[in-house]
Amino acid sequence: GGSAPAATTVQLTGVAATGAAIANATVTATNVRGEKATATTNAAGNFTINIADGAPFVLSVSDSAGKTWYSYAQAAGVANVNPMTTLALLQANGNKPLADLAAGWSGKQLTATQVLDAAKVVNANLSSVMQGKGINPASANPFNVSFSANGTGLDAVLDAMRVNISCSATSCSETITSPAGATLVSWNANISTSSIA
Repeated sequence: GGSAPAATTVQLTGVAATGAAIANATVTATNVRGEKATATTNAAGNFTINIADGAPFVLSVSDSAGKTWYSYAQAAGVANVNPMTTLALLQANGNKPLADLAAGWSGKQLTATQVLDAAKVVNANLSSVMQGKGINPASANPFNVSFSANGTGLDAVLDAMRVNISCSATSCSETITSPAGATLVSWNANISTSSIA
């Protein structure tokens, strides 16, 4: 017999932010075989993870308030982690707890189509907020759009919203408010996404 070939390593990079950068936090990525890799965000929320190839990947990071945010990458490359990516995964996962999805990733993954369709739902719900901050909801994909946690672009959208996800053992619900606590968006899981590319 011979030795097994060395696993190919790929890179996932992105920004972890809730508006404010999620600084000095551990981002965990998991591949389809359940293999994990971690990286620590810098002061600006940027991270780079080297992980054994095996797409798609699920990512998670906990902020200083103890909230955990999630993301997805269908291949190596950019995978931001923020409340919008979390809302999209929650939608794609049928509003079931994302901690369970991440823990069981090797047994069942979301597809790229499921995640992209869910991202369209997020953008459609947040369309007026995004337009108000100069972001085109028809084309800006929160998973891989280039941005910095500096109060502009997508970060300005994140600054304008506060997302709270409450979960039972089997299902979750989301509320989206302004920083002052007023309802910003009444979530509509069945909103039309015909204008979102």
